[in-house]
Amino acid sequence: RYSRLRNAMYFWIRFPLRIVTIDTTLGELLFLTSAAGLGVWWFWYWYFHYGRIASLHFLERLARTFGHMTNLSASLLLFPVTRNSMWVKLLGFPFERAVKYHTWMGVIGFFALTAHMLTWWIQWGKQGVLLHNIFSVRNSLHTDNWSIPMMQLTWLGSAIMVLLAQNFFRRNNFELFYFSHHFFFIFFITGLIHSWSLWYYLSGPIILWLVDRIIRFYRSARITPLSRFDSFNYGEITKISVNAPSFRYRAGQYVFINIPSISPLEWHPFSISSAPHEDNLSLHIKNMGDDSWSSRLNLLCKVTNRNPSYPPIINIDGPYGCPPNVRLHENIFLVAGGIGITPIISITKDLLEQINKGGFNKKFVQHLHIMWVVRDFALLDMFSFVFNEITQASNKHIQFFINLRVTKTTAFEEGLRECNVSASPNVRINQGRPDLDGEFRTIANQSYHSEAKPLIIVCGPQEMVIECRTAAHKYKFEMHE
Repeated sequence: RYSRLRNAMYFWIRFPLRIVTIDTTLGELLFLTSAAGLGVWWFWYWYFHYGRIASLHFLERLARTFGHMTNLSASLLLFPVTRNSMWVKLLGFPFERAVKYHTWMGVIGFFALTAHMLTWWIQWGKQGVLLHNIFSVRNSLHTDNWSIPMMQLTWLGSAIMVLLAQNFFRRNNFELFYFSHHFFFIFFITGLIHSWSLWYYLSGPIILWLVDRIIRFYRSARITPLSRFDSFNYGEITKISVNAPSFRYRAGQYVFINIPSISPLEWHPFSISSAPHEDNLSLHIKNMGDDSWSSRLNLLCKVTNRNPSYPPIINIDGPYGCPPNVRLHENIFLVAGGIGITPIISITKDLLEQINKGGFNKKFVQHLHIMWVVRDFALLDMFSFVFNEITQASNKHIQFFINLRVTKTTAFEEGLRECNVSASPNVRINQGRPDLDGEFRTIANQSYHSEAKPLIIVCGPQEMVIECRTAAHKYKFEMHE
């Protein structure tokens, strides 16, 4: 299973003051070793073995080899970003984990392209023809390749695309990242003009990518009107409800959505907060600031609620993700930070439905621990009905333990009195950040005599994920993030 495969491959490098963990699955390890081995062999073949290149001068041989390394990176670039592909089944890691390898391949390809260009510049500088070869469309040295100036501009566009794909720019201006990333069309076209043999390496990935796009277009072509808009915490959270009884998904998955009245081209991923048995598909979306897509969504929510006769249309692509089967574990620890509670709520409501239907397997899931870290009480009220239902269901088949942490230091007592979460011995509302290591230790002691490893599912800030990952390894938990 996905989480078990990933949990089996933790690499630990110990330093005097810290421990660095590298988290990967067996499938990812297979992909990485295959790609690395192919890269080493590829460099060796073109630099040492290929006759036409091996006989050239050192700098020209190195420049042409870096060009072929760029071709290899370009050929692997599209595989990880096909959402509907064989990666999940064959290698055991889904799209959201594969995206980072697309990023790595892009960076490696850009550095190979840069090395290819700079090595030629050094070669031309030694020959005294640097400026002539950079700016001349046709020259005596390269009469067979007139595309040199075009490729200098392509490199500049690629540098901008790679820069805008970094976390800082992507998180603060997703639209700029998204639209600038379409420069890859120009990169492929100019690459084919510059090196026609590139089509050998690109044809397969492009066909796979096109098939994926066709599948996504077909799945998202369903016209679905929004059935309900709600706003929480003074517009910080917007809830979308869609009447989609035929939409099939598993608790903990996510979808990509597009609302043409906000932007006809933008698609954004969000975790599903409803459970599979519910008729309405619901998403809770955090407002990311002025002039962002999510802020325009909140404005649309206000306009629609004033005039509900014309609900906006939403396009849905999905579901995606490989959540673990929580029913196979005796002890489950669900950890969330802020809006990361949405997949946790979906999983919890699905478990509650199984209990209420009486179709629950008593051999598994004895204890369910939920920890949610929020900034203020307003977020707690958003899902208070779920926590209240949990307190009523506890002790039927599962023991529930809910630990709600509020990090805001002011007006805690007042917020506690006004909180809509019902008081219960199994519900704790405390101030400040949690001691995650202590929570892990407590659950590990409960599971001491159990053959099955406890399962932790975490969704939240990166610092929280890293802390949970470290504790999961320490106490031998199975982990899904």
